Amino acid sequence: MDNQYQPQDQYNPGGQPQQGYIPPNNQFAGPGSYNPEGQPQQGYIDPYNPANREMVKNMGAHQPQAIPLEDELTPEENHKANIMCVISLFFGFVIPLFCFGLITFMGEYVEQNAGTDSSFSSVLTMIMSLSYLASWIIMIIVRVKYKANKFGKILMWIHIGILALGVLSIILVIVACFGILSQCSNQ
Repeated sequence: MDNQYQPQDQYNPGGQPQQGYIPPNNQFAGPGSYNPEGQPQQGYIDPYNPANREMVKNMGAHQPQAIPLEDELTPEENHKANIMCVISLFFGFVIPLFCFGLITFMGEYVEQNAGTDSSFSSVLTMIMSLSYLASWIIMIIVRVKYKANKFGKILMWIHIGILALGVLSIILVIVACFGILSQCSNQ
């Protein structure tokens, strides 16, 4: 059997020369192989050569494209989302605090002057509940319509944190009530 390959030094990216066999005229050399003559290698398509641009574009068309994780927002969309987030904060925090303040400071005065059938505190409590619900609805609309808005993401986590604290406080009140009732029944 006739050996047609000549031993030559190959280029090693690590910097150390290696003994190996390179076919004559580099006919089987792949991309990145040492090519002393500087001839184009068979099977290698130069993507920077203008003659190969269409071929490179067609090759990329058959490969799956990366799906963007988030859509980019235009400045106008981002501004609209930020305004909706501010409205959600207003409904979620400002209105309930204002109503709570009215109930706390004005409730007794209104109840004394209006009689026993006054529904001042119940109306304010309903306004507080509906405004908090509206805050959640606006936050959900922002998260669905403007997914990439950072203020909307932060607002969502604020709402989730407040909801978790509320559920935790209700659980603690229930446990405390059961503890007090069990102590009262033992005496």
